[in-house]
Amino acid sequence: MLKTLTDTIMTTGGTLAQRAYIAPTSVQAAVDALAGAGDRGRVLGGGTDQIVQMRAGRVKPALIVDLKAVPGAVGVRQGADGA
Repeated sequence: MLKTLTDTIMTTGGTLAQRAYIAPTSVQAAVDALAGAGDRGRVLGGGTDQIVQMRAGRVKPALIVDLKAVPGAVGVRQGADGA
């Protein structure tokens, strides 16, 4: 199951930005979505400031992947090798 919507975010400059948002319910669906977005996808998980960064215009992802619905997803870390 995959929930999708297009989210409109007001940035500090007063402009509206369209972002695709998905809430996958499996790790594989999240991985597939991020792979499809390339470098334009961002993960939304607990403890992140992605929304603050987007509103400030510092990051402009085309896709936001929300991990709250993925069982066992408690965080995202970048490994020493960058992966």
